[in-house]
Amino acid sequence: MTEETRRFIAISRWLTPLCITLIGVAIFGQRNAPGVPQLYGQQVNLLFVCVMLWAGAAWWCACNARRFLRLYERLQQQRLLLPGVLIFSALALLDFSTLLLQDLFPLISRHFFLLSSLSIFILALLTFLLSARHPATTLRYAALTFSVIGVLLLFCELIFRIGMAEHVVPQTSREFAERIASQWPRPIAIAKPSDALRIIGLGGAFGKSGGEGNYYRLLETDLQRQIPKTELLNFSMEGLLLAQSADMFMRFGTQYQPDIVLHSLFIGRDLWGDPSVDLLSYRGIPLEKKRNALAWTPHNFLLRQWLIALCSSTFAHADQAGISYELRWKPRERMEICRKDLPLTHPEIWKTAGQLLDNLARVTQNYHARYILIIHPDQFQVEPRIVKEMKETRSLALKDFDFQQPQRLLLEYCHDRGIACLDLLPAFQEQGNGGGLYAPDGLQYSETGHRLVANEIERFLAATQQSDAPEAIVPPTPEIVPTPTPIPTPTPAPAFKIRDITVTDETGAPLSAVDDIYTINVGETLTISVNVENSASQNIIGHWSALHGDIQDTSALTNRYTASKSGVDFVIIAVEDASTGDTYEEPINITVQ
Repeated sequence: MTEETRRFIAISRWLTPLCITLIGVAIFGQRNAPGVPQLYGQQVNLLFVCVMLWAGAAWWCACNARRFLRLYERLQQQRLLLPGVLIFSALALLDFSTLLLQDLFPLISRHFFLLSSLSIFILALLTFLLSARHPATTLRYAALTFSVIGVLLLFCELIFRIGMAEHVVPQTSREFAERIASQWPRPIAIAKPSDALRIIGLGGAFGKSGGEGNYYRLLETDLQRQIPKTELLNFSMEGLLLAQSADMFMRFGTQYQPDIVLHSLFIGRDLWGDPSVDLLSYRGIPLEKKRNALAWTPHNFLLRQWLIALCSSTFAHADQAGISYELRWKPRERMEICRKDLPLTHPEIWKTAGQLLDNLARVTQNYHARYILIIHPDQFQVEPRIVKEMKETRSLALKDFDFQQPQRLLLEYCHDRGIACLDLLPAFQEQGNGGGLYAPDGLQYSETGHRLVANEIERFLAATQQSDAPEAIVPPTPEIVPTPTPIPTPTPAPAFKIRDITVTDETGAPLSAVDDIYTINVGETLTISVNVENSASQNIIGHWSALHGDIQDTSALTNRYTASKSGVDFVIIAVEDASTGDTYEEPINITVQ
């Protein structure tokens, strides 16, 4: 070995890991750079991790002179070039006979970060193996180590799913009583008194916060001055998005026979929910569990989601002190709903929202209740300082956003379907332009904010009894006018009811429910029979509807239901006495595996 070669080895021994480390530091500094699209954020993090693994292997090799010399000598061996020549020749032959490269380049461009990370990880592994004294033995130990880590991760995931994470929406009546009904200021029976006005309030964290000053509690107190026997049942809880609010009402709300359903929809969060996943949580961090085999892929592990969210919130607390916590944590997620091109780039968001709202409105109408959608504005729609702060600290391009677009789309939807809708944005902008309506963390209303919401809902309900609606409830676009809904008078119970419901499987064997939930597989069929009592009329007909599954006959008292997709489904059975118009309804909860 010549003297020049020795000097080259001595310099490259330390220069190589140093350069790789500097590249990793540069990648870490570009995670939130203005030129990097936000959708590449996680992929840049993956690239950073792979580069640092490579740097770690390089430093491990550099710390031992013999180890680095061994790596250098093995890289000089010509037999290492043979696999590369073979791969290159095979690609050339394939491209000669097919359109391989023409199809491959678009794939590489779409998955550039992923392929780059995979390539760098392979380089790190080769660096580690080629510098080892016995590469084959080292490879076996590495494989064993990774296998043990994989088994431990799977074991931890099982413990996390079974014993730690819990469903956001209660799954049984007992869970509902413990997590929802126990929060009410007084016990409320399921059976509604004949002379009572019963209202159900749906919503997420904003609808639950505030304690005694919560806007639903304030509204109940205000309405009791007009109708003393007013009962407002607050079904709100943290983590409920649009899909989960619909699930909550269809599981437990219908049995309380409400006269009015007030559905609070928070613009910044609620529209992002995916109805095809089960929403769980642990220590207040939401988790999404898929309903198919992909739920058991490592990328979809609940433990992985929880750790990433926990680390994200931890790093956020150490970020710039001048930015509020909610803006530091996932800074643009809430504003993305206001992007001008969102209805074109992600039409499924509004399509899914429309389907869920349609189902809620239909179910409430089947139960002779009035459905009212209440649109709650996000803090950035009310206080201009937040938009200014985002523009200065996060390079927000205001030309790409329309901060009143979500309200306009929802108002148009409600107007087309005759759904009553109260938009709180005008009232909030009038009174909260300078702040004061939201708590300092931006995650709930202040006492003043709760009071304003209660007043606006009461005015909206009262305005329906007058010829002209108050100016505060008129939406910002004059061509879209929400349909007012009068406060209904309590309706007496029908003169008959469903005595029992018999459910049998495809073989005719009775099927038992566990916690009032029937469990079947996709493609299986149930036969559902309804028996009626306390009715002298012979003109009894049935009205059937299902959220997902297929109903064979929508008018008979015996019907066949076929499960079409996995998840939670609801079969609504409405039995009508055609001679009197009396109707009695009963929901059936089904879990499709």
